[in-house]
Amino acid sequence: MRMRVALLLAVAAAPAPLRAEGARLEMTCDIVSRCQALGPCAAATGALRFAVEPEALDRHGSGDYSIWVDDSPGRPARGLARTGPFNWTDAEGAHQSLALTGPQSALRIRQGDGGAEMDLMRCEVLY
Repeated sequence: MRMRVALLLAVAAAPAPLRAEGARLEMTCDIVSRCQALGPCAAATGALRFAVEPEALDRHGSGDYSIWVDDSPGRPARGLARTGPFNWTDAEGAHQSLALTGPQSALRIRQGDGGAEMDLMRCEVLY
């Protein structure tokens, strides 16, 4: 775990062109709980895989990314930093956000016509 944190800090400190080249983020996540917009959170199960690839970033890691969820085609995304949040619209038109919340955790929010859902996930994060 310390190695991943050290690697994240090294990538964040690198010049922008270096970060943009080959700095792909891959995550395999297990959903721990799911929350409805106006309701309580409940235990949930399921797995998701994410791949986030930088396209054009500023020196802070903010900019354009591509994101893949499971086996879906890549989608254009905007990110505020190397760890997110990343924002994109999926093929069904729902707005999604993904953010790393710790070395082994992430949060995904889906906002569609039926309201919003939030997944709290335990993840293995690879750079």
